[in-house]
Amino acid sequence: MIQVFVGLQEAICSSLEDYNNQIELLKQEMNDATVGADNIRNDISALAQRYAVIDRDEECGVCQRKILTVRREYQLARGYTSVGQIAPFYVFPCGHAFHAECLIAHVTRSTHESQAEYILDLQKQLTLLDGEARKDTNGSLTEETITSMAPVDKLRSQLDDAVASECPFCGDLMIREISLPFILPEEQQQNNSWEINSRNLGNQRNLSLNL
Repeated sequence: MIQVFVGLQEAICSSLEDYNNQIELLKQEMNDATVGADNIRNDISALAQRYAVIDRDEECGVCQRKILTVRREYQLARGYTSVGQIAPFYVFPCGHAFHAECLIAHVTRSTHESQAEYILDLQKQLTLLDGEARKDTNGSLTEETITSMAPVDKLRSQLDDAVASECPFCGDLMIREISLPFILPEEQQQNNSWEINSRNLGNQRNLSLNL
């Protein structure tokens, strides 16, 4: 009987030890997860505080004009002239900088049609909200104005993600442009109209000989 109790004691002690080891392992994983979450929060906070220093003669990557000169007269490729309440220019970590108007025009001109329409729709909504806010407040901030800024901030964030999630000269957009043919399918018909076939060329040679 004593040998049976000794055997049970060893089994129980072994099980408890394994259980304690599992608990310690879970505690370590929870601590690692907590540290990871803290690091992510710190990175997000640092990202919000990040800034870039640009030279006063820095040029826009699209129009080649000075980046600190906001081109208010810039005409967008597909019909809108104002970008509403967004930053006047963008600077990417790679060093490329763009006027907001130039960046939107370049991205809408280079991306696929559905994405371009989405960007221009966001831009139009921002422009309309900006005009309504100016008309209603006459430059003064009220509680209603502050409340109405929430959808503006959301639209601005969506527009930023659409046009400035990556540098257009260093990201997927540039890779896509490299893969495009020099003559697009919609331009093929116009290109064919300039083609000189051999029969017409032969007639021209005969005409020159007769002369």
